[in-house]
This record gives sequence, structure tokens and C-alpha cells, in this order.
Amino acid sequence: MKLPRLARRLEKEVLGVPSTIQNVQADGNCFFRAVSLELTGAEESHHKIRESVVDFMKDKSAFEGYVGRPIADYLNESKMKEDRTWATDIEIVATATFLQSIVYVYGTYDDETKWLKHSPLFRDETIKMFGQCLYIVNAHNHFKRVVDVK
Repeated sequence: MKLPRLARRLEKEVLGVPSTIQNVQADGNCFFRAVSLELTGAEESHHKIRESVVDFMKDKSAFEGYVGRPIADYLNESKMKEDRTWATDIEIVATATFLQSIVYVYGTYDDETKWLKHSPLFRDETIKMFGQCLYIVNAHNHFKRVVDVK
């Protein structure tokens, strides 16, 4: 199922305040569920998306510089390959790089509610770009898909 693109996602880099948010199950997989919902129209592919992002991180040495240590050590310690492990900014940037698209996360940072931009760590012309930015809200340590904004 291909989801319709919001014209505003292609016209503007930063959007207004989220007005329509699609919730996902709160089980530690919520970031990957929100990405799955955006890409496929359903949450159920979250395992495959997590696995693909983690495998992508393992195959790209650039992530070691970003994480500041061997990526295998980080993945083992963070247990990111395991179900129900909550995604951090590292996985958000890895997802942006994997999809070759920007991931915006709306949340409260330093007492200010705003969009944070997570750009791909590097460009890879061999990767087919998703073609639009992803917009996700992080409220109370729970990621959800942004459907529309004010």
C-alpha cells in the first residue's frame, strides 16, 4: 500500500506543530513502528526495518566515527538488534542514512518544543532514496507518526 505524500512535506523543510498524529504500539519498538507505518502503511514491518538499519550500520565503517567506538561494541552493548530496545539519536541518524532521507523528530529539547533534523550521515548514490522526509513526534519517550501539521 503506497501512502499519499503530503504536499507540504515536499514544499517545506520544517513544518508547523503536528496536528494529526498516528499512534503506534508502545513496546520499545515505537520508533521502528512509526517508520514502518510511514513506509508501508502498517506497523508490522518494524522488525524488518530494525534489522535492516542495524545490518546497514554494521556494514558501514562511517558509523564507528559517529558513535565513537567500534560499531559491533555499540550494537552489542545497546542491544539494538533485540526486540523492544528503544531507538536513540544514533538509530535515527542510521535510519536517515539507510533511507537517504531526512528524519525530523518533533519533541521537547532543552525546555523548547521544536523539530530536530536528523540528516543522513553520508550520501550513497547506490541507495534508492525514499523520496520524502519522515516526520515523527517524540512525546513522553514514545515515538508516533506525524500525519499532518498546522
